[in-house]
Amino acid sequence: MCSRIPEQHVALTHAPLRLSRMGVKVGDATTGPVNELTLAELSIGENLRGAIAIARCPRSELPPKEDLVAKAERYLWRGVGLKRVTDRAMEHRTAAS
Repeated sequence: MCSRIPEQHVALTHAPLRLSRMGVKVGDATTGPVNELTLAELSIGENLRGAIAIARCPRSELPPKEDLVAKAERYLWRGVGLKRVTDRAMEHRTAAS
């Protein structure tokens, strides 16, 4: 029979996490520069667990925005044996004619 008490099935706990600058988990005794995070761990039932970390970072430290679809498209065209002609190359050919 299913229990109607949510606390027996859903739990949210907080767990501290310390990482080195290389992203390796370190203990409390570790000295030197570390990043300290607090993870929210969500458990649903006995077998489903997930960790959530909300972080802030300056926009200046983010990598440049890139068009991942266009980047992947290069490999997709190669995979099917087609040579893709870009709009810029097409414009160049038209201007040369």
